[in-house]
Amino acid sequence: MTRVLAVLLIFASVNGQAECSEQRLLALKTKLQSEHDRTHTWSIGWGIAYTGLTMAQIIPVAFLTEQGDRVDLSLGALSALVGVVLTLALPPDVPDTSGLPEETCAAQAEVERRIAHGAAEQASGTSWLMHLGGVAINLAFSAVLAFGLKHYVSAVVNFVVGEAITEATFLTQPTGLVGALEVPGTDVHVSLLPAVSQNSLGVRLVGAF
Repeated sequence: MTRVLAVLLIFASVNGQAECSEQRLLALKTKLQSEHDRTHTWSIGWGIAYTGLTMAQIIPVAFLTEQGDRVDLSLGALSALVGVVLTLALPPDVPDTSGLPEETCAAQAEVERRIAHGAAEQASGTSWLMHLGGVAINLAFSAVLAFGLKHYVSAVVNFVVGEAITEATFLTQPTGLVGALEVPGTDVHVSLLPAVSQNSLGVRLVGAF
């Protein structure tokens, strides 16, 4: 009885990349420009909304005589102002398609670089850290109202409304570039599995495409 011991030590993971072509370049350019425009619209839209919330709370302060109401509205306006800064001054940096090289492969490489940058920005803007940051900011303003000024009802309203608006802002932020560079069918994963039979002992190579 012949026994064969075959040990094949191959561990590979091949990540295929799409070749440059006019068709793929056009698709990537369209995706990038679309996400740039969507992100710009999101930024302007929420910036205007937060600006409106700020003004709606700060203007009445000049006409109110009750000190408690003035403080409540002032803190609310300051909270909304944070939203203005985050959406208008610090929105996700998603590049457009201007200034690309004329040569197809060079242009595609640059578009892919811009998409990768934009995808990282979009992912960062909707990460759990951003959600936690929004909760922390709303809690901070509400804590001042509750524990500093003893305005408990205003504190609860400020947190609930503020958190709802904050989450709506994050949930509506475009994320279309995340995963946009993945090419279906180009990943090859190779692994080893034991192969044991009556007359042989070894391993077998299994690939997933």
